[in-house]
Amino acid sequence: MIVPYLFSSPEGDIPLEAKDLSIPFLITPEKTHPHLTLGNYFDTMKACVLKNRGELLKHVLKDKWHEDWRLEDVEKIKIRSEKHGIFYHLASVEVFIKEIRTIFTLSTAVSRAGIECLVREHDILDRLSRSFGFSYLPEIYGISEMACRTKHGTTEKMVMLSAQWFEDYHEWHLAMDPADGSRKVEIWNLKTGHRYASSTEAFRIIEECSKILAFYYDSGDFSRIGAWHHAAGDFIVNIQDDGRLNVTDHGSEI
Repeated sequence: MIVPYLFSSPEGDIPLEAKDLSIPFLITPEKTHPHLTLGNYFDTMKACVLKNRGELLKHVLKDKWHEDWRLEDVEKIKIRSEKHGIFYHLASVEVFIKEIRTIFTLSTAVSRAGIECLVREHDILDRLSRSFGFSYLPEIYGISEMACRTKHGTTEKMVMLSAQWFEDYHEWHLAMDPADGSRKVEIWNLKTGHRYASSTEAFRIIEECSKILAFYYDSGDFSRIGAWHHAAGDFIVNIQDDGRLNVTDHGSEI
């Protein structure tokens, strides 16, 4: 089995070498961890994916693989760092087994505040999936507490949440267009480049967000999705070549 470690970039995957993995791990985009390295982070994600003979992979593949398979059948697993956030860090895990290719997310929290945030997000998504029959939120595959032994002799705790990956969905944010000085919806497509949505697309994006918020409103106890903000990329959008538009929510609270 081949397990490359990668950084995501607009130009494509960047393979990581030993010298890259030895640098300190970032707790936030500006703060480094006193003991953890980037290699510790990737190695612990790999251990999470493979532990208990690939128990996590069985959850991920349950709808795509209907035959008995062994962990040895997995040909390659690409673990790709996608984004370092303030509270937790997002990676994608791409799995290749025979003719099957699947991808899911692995969000990792290290700090106390980050772990509390990630556990709360797991509980909220689990509650919403059990209470509503809609498919606008990512499916949760599991949450694990992992212990990482560092070269300094310390043991650091990492909490990892695995969930569905929405492929070809992108964050959107409000931004000022310097061409005409107006505020527009900017779609952050890391592969083809950022672009401003048309006025029609922007209207439909806001309309879809409103629909999702209404669908998940609980008229029994008045719970609702709240504290969402476009600046945090809480809603993501997919616009296909024929103009069809899909929006999903992957980061709000209730």
